[in-house]
Amino acid sequence: MFTISKKFSLECAHSIEGHPGECKRLHGHTYRIRLTFQGEMLDPLGMLVDFGVIKRLITEKYDHKDLNVCLENVNPTAENFAKVIWEEITAYCCTLPNKPRCIAVEVWETPTSKAVYTPED
Repeated sequence: MFTISKKFSLECAHSIEGHPGECKRLHGHTYRIRLTFQGEMLDPLGMLVDFGVIKRLITEKYDHKDLNVCLENVNPTAENFAKVIWEEITAYCCTLPNKPRCIAVEVWETPTSKAVYTPED
């Protein structure tokens, strides 16, 4: 079994609808994202997943964007953001012949606060 992780940063804005405090106003974060994958087979190049491709899939869609706009009809909490990323990355993994699985998405909203999404098996 192979396990790999890719960590990268995104600059995003959001506001949390219904929040009673400061987070209800538009504000920004430097999000740290870590995607972890597992699989039994490598692709013909010897990779489970191409690190550059998975980073590009997420950064092109979310970097320097307003998550309230990007995550249509989803309150952009770190928890919801982690799940949406997992769904998008899983859809990509299903197109790969070696069928790697994304087993965890970690979203750090600050250096001391993170959310983790792991799928149910």
